Amino acid sequence: MKAIRLLLFGFLLFLGGATLLAQCQRSDWRSERARVVPAAPERVHAWLDDLAHWPALLAGENAQPMTLKLGARSKGAGAELAIDGPQGATTVALLTSDAQTGLEYRVTLPGGSNAITGRMTWTAEGEGARVTLTESGAVGWGPIERFLRGVIEEGHAEELARRLERLERALAGGPGAAQPR
Repeated sequence: MKAIRLLLFGFLLFLGGATLLAQCQRSDWRSERARVVPAAPERVHAWLDDLAHWPALLAGENAQPMTLKLGARSKGAGAELAIDGPQGATTVALLTSDAQTGLEYRVTLPGGSNAITGRMTWTAEGEGARVTLTESGAVGWGPIERFLRGVIEEGHAEELARRLERLERALAGGPGAAQPR
């Protein structure tokens, strides 16, 4: 009986220590990827500045059905896109948009407590433009999420790379690609 109590006490001590250690870990994450796309910087801006094009970036190849609703504006700073999907309601809002410096946006996730802040910049490179996509956020207070922050960060970076591939296809005019208006 004493051995069981010692084992239980040891397990609780380990669990408490792991939780305390997790709270000392950073909660913020940041991911970045870049890719050269076959379009001039002006065309990249015109395409990204219109949230009507963003579902092509956000929806993966095996994406589940989503209901999309554009706000009163679909272009420029202040534009909003509401997405209602299987995981709940998500909102994308353009905060700033400038042809030379890029654009900043905020994605509010279901429940409203978590948000992702993003930035896209582009510079001329060869016949196209180098687009850099950076997103950051926080994993919250949970000890498991804190321990897995690095894995979450890397997984998100891979998703950013896929979005840039979809942007490249759209700007190249590939199958099913949306063209700027």
